[in-house]
Amino acid sequence: MKNRTYRYIEKSALFPFGYGLTYSKMEIVNAELIDNLMKVRIENVGEYDTDDIVQIYVKHLSSELEVKNTRLVGYSRVHLNKGESKDVDVELDKNTFTLVDFDGKRKLVLGEYQFYVSTSQPDARSQYLTGVTPLTLRKTR
Repeated sequence: MKNRTYRYIEKSALFPFGYGLTYSKMEIVNAELIDNLMKVRIENVGEYDTDDIVQIYVKHLSSELEVKNTRLVGYSRVHLNKGESKDVDVELDKNTFTLVDFDGKRKLVLGEYQFYVSTSQPDARSQYLTGVTPLTLRKTR
């Protein structure tokens, strides 16, 4: 799978997933994880009405089973008028707290997970292009 998808890429993508989807500037104001639901407050701080995608990524912080890059575990399209903010509920994938072991079997992996909430990937290239650092939070499972 090496370099075949964003999840397994080993160099910077020219245009990361989610880049260029909006003509305005969106800001994630707050996020809270409750069970398998991420509650996100997003605000359009730009000059235009727009649509964008709230994206939730995760990475286990210490498991040897975790792949190099973050995993997309939830997303939701949202429309915001200029100056408007909304609360968005994003249901996380049922496999958010599981990883695939060396025998190819998916299993629940306890420990600390880092979540990234943004409108693009949580990588250096996305941050460079957008000027936005994703909101992060940790959850121990």
